[in-house]
Amino acid sequence: MCGRFALSISAEEVNAKLKQDMKLDVDSWLNAEEYRTNFNLAPQNRAAVLRRINPQENRLGIDCMKWGLVPHWTESPPTHGSLLNTINARDDKVVAPRGLWNTVKGKKRCVILCEGFFEWLNKGKDKIPHFTKRTGAGDPLMCLAGLWDSVTYQGSTEELHTFTIITTTSNQYLSFLHDRMPVILADEESITTWLDTSSGQWSDNLAKLLKPFDLPDGLVSYPVPKEVGKVGNQSPDFLKPISQRKGNIMSFFNRQAPAQGPPSVKASSSTQMKKEERQGPDGVADRLRPVADDLHDNQQAIIKDEEHKQPASSSSVSSPTPTNSLMKRVAGSAEPDQSSIHLDKRARKIT
Repeated sequence: MCGRFALSISAEEVNAKLKQDMKLDVDSWLNAEEYRTNFNLAPQNRAAVLRRINPQENRLGIDCMKWGLVPHWTESPPTHGSLLNTINARDDKVVAPRGLWNTVKGKKRCVILCEGFFEWLNKGKDKIPHFTKRTGAGDPLMCLAGLWDSVTYQGSTEELHTFTIITTTSNQYLSFLHDRMPVILADEESITTWLDTSSGQWSDNLAKLLKPFDLPDGLVSYPVPKEVGKVGNQSPDFLKPISQRKGNIMSFFNRQAPAQGPPSVKASSSTQMKKEERQGPDGVADRLRPVADDLHDNQQAIIKDEEHKQPASSSSVSSPTPTNSLMKRVAGSAEPDQSSIHLDKRARKIT
C-alpha cells in the first residue's frame, strides 16, 4: 500500500530533474496555480502528475490532480471513506479484464512524481514511519505508475482530475516494511511506454511494467520522525533519517548530564547534602547511564531480530555481502516522549 508521499521541490526543480534524470521534457503545467510543495502528501491532496496532453501526441504535461480516483460516471462527491478505497490500485486488479480500472487503463495512464513515499513498520503496539526514496546523485525523482480520470459532478461546471497509484508485491528487501509497494518506473523507456496512450488499448507490454522495483541498490529506506503520522504536519525533517534530526536522544542525554568539574569550595555542607539527596550519591549522569545501556541493548536486540527475520534470497539472486549489500542500515534515533524513550537504528538499501 502507498498512503503518503512527498514532493517538496518547486515546479522548476521538478522540470529540471525530469530532464536530468529521465531525459523527459515537460511541455507545460496544465494548472500550475494548484501546485503546492508538500513534505507529507495525503489522500485528497493535490499532486504533480505527468501525462500526455493529447493521447495522440507525444507532448507531456504536468497536471495537479487530487489523490483518490473518482470515476467519470460519479454524480456527486464521494465520502472520504470511499475515496480511500481508490488511492491505490492493485496490479492484479488492473490487469484483470473486468473491473473499475478497466475503464481507464487503456486511455488514462499517468506517472505520479515524488521524492519518495512513507510506510509504517509495525513493532508490537508501536508504528515506526519509514521514508523510502531513490538513490543517486542529486536525489532523483521517484516516478510511480498510476491511472487517472476526470469527472464533472451534477450541478457543477468544474472538471475534476483525480488519480490512483498502482501497487505490486514488495521486493524481498522491502518486505520487512510491508507486503505491498508502489510500482516504480525506473527509466525513460518504461515511463514513455506507460504514458503512450495513442492506441487506447491495454497490452501485455504494459502489464510487464507492473512489477517490484528490481534495480540493485536502487532504493534506500530509513526511520523518520513520528510526527509525519498526523495529516497536515509539514517539516523537512520528515525526509531525513532521525539520526540527522536536531534534538535526538543523544542530545537529550547531553542536556541532562551535569557539567564536569570539581565541586565549588564555597558550597556549604548543608547545601551539598541537599544536592546529593536530590541527585543521589552517584549523580545524575550515573543514574542515566544504565538507561542508555538498556536502550543500546534493546536496539541491538531489535536489529538482530530484524536480521533473523530477513527472508532468504532465492537461488537466482546472490546474497548481499557486507561490502556490497543491497540493504544498508543507517543509524537513526527518535526524540523521547513522556511515555517512553525509543531508539531505532534501521535503514535499508533495497532492490
